[in-house]
Amino acid sequence: MATTHLYLVGMTRTGKTTLARALASSISRSRHVLIYDPTQSANGHNVGGWPGLVCADWEMFRESFWASRNCFVIIDEAPTAFREHGKEATPMILRGRHQGHVCAMLSQRHVLMDKSARGQASQLFAFTVDPDDSDELARDWNCPALRNCYQLPPHSYISLSLHGKPRLGRTKKPR
Repeated sequence: MATTHLYLVGMTRTGKTTLARALASSISRSRHVLIYDPTQSANGHNVGGWPGLVCADWEMFRESFWASRNCFVIIDEAPTAFREHGKEATPMILRGRHQGHVCAMLSQRHVLMDKSARGQASQLFAFTVDPDDSDELARDWNCPALRNCYQLPPHSYISLSLHGKPRLGRTKKPR
């Protein structure tokens, strides 16, 4: 996988985490996976269905991030992470690629996501979002098709690479 950052955005229960787990599971065969998920109650390997090192604690995540190389990094609840830890989180996105890290940021609301961080993503997965988020996504990604992502059914998304064409995708519903 190229050193590019991914951005997964969508309302609760639309498929973001399902897709992130599928990507992490696939990538874990060739890279280490590091996950920041503040909703978990514990730190450790393979916690909460995630393949890799899961950190519910920010300090553990930050230390693991900078101590490692070439990881697939998932930041769940990214707007909260950037709001609460922006001074530390922003350099991770801006400079982490120089350590070979690929970061996937998950957010429920595009308009609440840190602009510097979301501007570093070159791959978008837009699930069902609020209409205001659809409009902002369309402007930020220069893609009018994103204006309609507020109408997507659950587990459907629009995938878009920077300067690419939008494609419709679908995740499998979790069991």
